Amino acid sequence: MGQIAEDCNLDVERGDRARALHRVVRAMHDGHCPRCGNLDDADKFIVDRNTEAERHSCPKCGFHIFRHQAELALAEFRPYLNKSVEVFEAWRASL
Repeated sequence: MGQIAEDCNLDVERGDRARALHRVVRAMHDGHCPRCGNLDDADKFIVDRNTEAERHSCPKCGFHIFRHQAELALAEFRPYLNKSVEVFEAWRASL
């Protein structure tokens, strides 16, 4: 296990899952469907903005993620992103 994971006592298996969830959320947010590979403008992936049913949906294949699912996935990824920020800040301070 790397020093960063040891410092945070991060579970590697759980981290892999969190990173996979994060990749799907980010892809849909950026207009890239992880299911069919469709690449389009990100705004074409947003459906029902500012409603409880808000979701990112692929205009080609219909794969979608609801906002509440994205929020749960990002919350699971947060400890790993926090550590990445710490690493970045230390790197920046060393410049």
